[in-house]
Amino acid sequence: MNRSRKLLLLGIGIMLLILFINRVHREKFKILSTDLEDVDKLKSEIAKQLPDSAEISAPEEDELFQLMHFKDSAGVERVLIPYKKNSSNKPLNLMVLEKSGNYWVEEERIPLVGEDFDKIVVEDITGNGSDEIMVGIKIGKSSTKGLDVYEFKDGSLEKLLNDNYEDLFVADFDSDSIGELILLKSNSKEKNTEINYYEYRDGKLATIDSVVLEEMEFKVDLKLEQINPDKKGLIAELETDDKKGVLSVFKVEGDNLERLNLLGKKSIENPFFVASRDIDKDGVFEFPILKLSPGLEKEDSSTWITEWYGLNEDYSQLKLVKREYTDEANFALDFFEDWNEDIVIRRISDRDGKLEKVEFTRTTPGEVEEKLFGISIYSLDSWEDMTKESRESEEIITKSQGRVYVLESEDGEYDLESIKSRFRVLDLKED
Repeated sequence: MNRSRKLLLLGIGIMLLILFINRVHREKFKILSTDLEDVDKLKSEIAKQLPDSAEISAPEEDELFQLMHFKDSAGVERVLIPYKKNSSNKPLNLMVLEKSGNYWVEEERIPLVGEDFDKIVVEDITGNGSDEIMVGIKIGKSSTKGLDVYEFKDGSLEKLLNDNYEDLFVADFDSDSIGELILLKSNSKEKNTEINYYEYRDGKLATIDSVVLEEMEFKVDLKLEQINPDKKGLIAELETDDKKGVLSVFKVEGDNLERLNLLGKKSIENPFFVASRDIDKDGVFEFPILKLSPGLEKEDSSTWITEWYGLNEDYSQLKLVKREYTDEANFALDFFEDWNEDIVIRRISDRDGKLEKVEFTRTTPGEVEEKLFGISIYSLDSWEDMTKESRESEEIITKSQGRVYVLESEDGEYDLESIKSRFRVLDLKED
């Protein structure tokens, strides 16, 4: 076989190989259209065609992750697939499938630097009618994550922003149907934390306001929650190294992050950390202020009175929503409506220092203490040691966690049902 013939055959072989590779590549992610409601089936079909040792990878904080389906302003349907290759120096990839006729066809694939997906958000933050893609990536053991924000432009993805964050949120604060981006960022050099507020302007995502939390140099937990019936806000809270709690609240007004006044201060500081929550289940978050009751000898991380406050309609002041007493014997009691600052709580122990009873009294105008009722706490063993007649004569509030809680009320003003309705057993580790 002469040399020219060999070269010709070699060239034909190379062309056939290229055509085969291109054919395989084109068909690699060409999947017959599946009803998007059958997510498991679609994920299964995609998984079959992923590279060897690769699998769909859910963001770490999203245990119930489903494939993200979205449309652009032209009505083009897309599905977003994050996946991870186990044997690669760039293990994370983001793939976009586009709906084309009866198929989902690979449109774009982006390799990412990092170890795991932390968070993926798909939402319109530019106002162009198409969703942008925000991808948060865990990098090493640091709490700081990397963020890439992409937009679709002329049929391909373009990077809008590369940044870092501790936490991120997207919310439509100004009710214009366009999301705003909020990043919580730490500054180890300055030993503080800041909240950055981004909007899309003049073709780019720009920081339009930033607030430094000077007093929050520890790990901050930032929540996006309803702070009144009509508006979401940001709640920044932390537990310091000495177990104290610090809490600040922000609203977004126009181009500004506005820190709200909380009882004349920019932050609520508590002797112990208690997380804010919707205490009365009305859909709006309340904020805790811990107080020491008259009769309690010392502040204790598991024995306190908590006053829960919500914001009034114009955010100008806090209003009291509820008071509750929490005891280290794993129970809490909601205050009655007519209880004020005149309530005295005493914890009575035996000679060995073991708690036997919590007494609730009221101080009258003449400085005389009026006993209201008591709650006795028995271990199951001590309860069983009592005679049957004694046990049957007691008013049992509840039995739980190896304890029996019993009401002692002399005049009957506070009956068993009224106490039961305000009493609950809890795990003091819960928020």
